[in-house]
Amino acid sequence: MSSLADSDGGGKSKHKGFKIGSSGSPVRWDGEEWTFYKHAMLNAVKESLLDDIATGAETDDASWGDGKKGNFKKKLAMIKILIQGSLSMHLAKQVMSKPTGTEMLSELASIYEGKTNPEMTVQKVYRLQCEQHKTNLRGRA
Repeated sequence: MSSLADSDGGGKSKHKGFKIGSSGSPVRWDGEEWTFYKHAMLNAVKESLLDDIATGAETDDASWGDGKKGNFKKKLAMIKILIQGSLSMHLAKQVMSKPTGTEMLSELASIYEGKTNPEMTVQKVYRLQCEQHKTNLRGRA
């Protein structure tokens, strides 16, 4: 059963296509609310015990035997499947060429946390304008 990721209490969702699946991973994320998606995705990989690999804390080691290397490759593929399954088709096409899920998450982070992202710049300017407006209103009281 899927639940809505963001609800305004009135039964309508702000993000109609973005849901959290029963496995805990996001479904059909379209690029809005990066912070929420990032935390939901990190929770999903943590639940699957893949968080060290997804964040890059654990990497392939040349001293590992074939069994451990094979298990590591399966975990990498699992992360990639989780991420691709959580994205809208448009976003999946942007990152699917990355060889690992770790690199896919890094690419998404560079897009949505990067200083060159115009949407993030607009959002920051809007937030700062709102803060300035609130400060000006407090000063008049």
